[in-house]
Amino acid sequence: MDATVDALGVRPIIAASAVDEGYLPFALVVANSIAKTTSRRRPVEYHIIYCGPPEHWAIPKLEAFRRRGVQVVLHRLPNPFADLGEINGFPASTLLRAVVPEVLTNHGRAIYVDVDLVVEDDLGELFDADLCGNPMGAVQCVLTITAALMNGRTWTVGRWGPTDTYFEQELDLTSREQKLGYVQCAVQLLDLERLRAMRYSEAMGSLARQMRDRLGFVDQCATNKLLTGRLRLLDARWNIAPFALEVEHEALVPPELVKVLRHQARARGILHFGGQKPWRHPTMPGGRRWWKNAIGSGIFGYIVTREGRHWRNAIAEEAQRRYPRGYQALRRIYRLVDGVRHWWQ
Repeated sequence: MDATVDALGVRPIIAASAVDEGYLPFALVVANSIAKTTSRRRPVEYHIIYCGPPEHWAIPKLEAFRRRGVQVVLHRLPNPFADLGEINGFPASTLLRAVVPEVLTNHGRAIYVDVDLVVEDDLGELFDADLCGNPMGAVQCVLTITAALMNGRTWTVGRWGPTDTYFEQELDLTSREQKLGYVQCAVQLLDLERLRAMRYSEAMGSLARQMRDRLGFVDQCATNKLLTGRLRLLDARWNIAPFALEVEHEALVPPELVKVLRHQARARGILHFGGQKPWRHPTMPGGRRWWKNAIGSGIFGYIVTREGRHWRNAIAEEAQRRYPRGYQALRRIYRLVDGVRHWWQ
């Protein structure tokens, strides 16, 4: 059981993220989104496990974060999986989330969240969800399941191959039911006591070392393989992909997932940007919802400085798609202006 209970006997909500130096600033957006949606009747402890240098500019901002009952607790530690290096194109830090049970030793339950998302509803319902004796709960991964059931492809060991074959040969997901149970791991409800009992962190490291580039999505695939039959499917609103926000995509998914997609399109819970990132593609589906939480989080100046060139490219791509003739005319004008400028110099 959790050791932390406040003076009124209320157990706080425990949330956690695990990040490297590059993603640490985006935890500010997550913290801000939790604060905007949390019920003040129940405090939230947001634990950030960080493997990176101690002088990062975001650390003081995170350590000072106190807003609407949300408190950030920073844990800086070396990545125990660093020796693995890059795995199938992903950094070893993607496995850092596996140490959450070992870091939060005073707690029995936690919500793990990636930092490329925003929380849009109070986390209390998710935190209290019944795991039915399973060590972890998560939401079906619509995109990867669709790839497995509708002839999609997955990148492993330096080449593209059928996702269905990958599921069966590498993840041991052979039946349609098992494939429909494949989960997206950006949001996880963790029974920390059960995970500690099974030495989850150690088991994840061992599996990653054994399979390496055969893991298509590294930590996510390792979790699905390791916990086959022991994953509780959560309400789909707790991990909504921008893909679900566009109605025309219903025709692209297996029939079993149409209801999931419709529910995600209507619901508010957690909006997760697993592919394109809204700080690089502001006009993407759901992008405005991320920016509403980014503004006022303390990250705006950093994004403008770091991502400005990506905005220019994204806006140019959007203009070319929507107004091809006007875009070409604008490019000719730019070239003319550049030519005059160089001639003048």
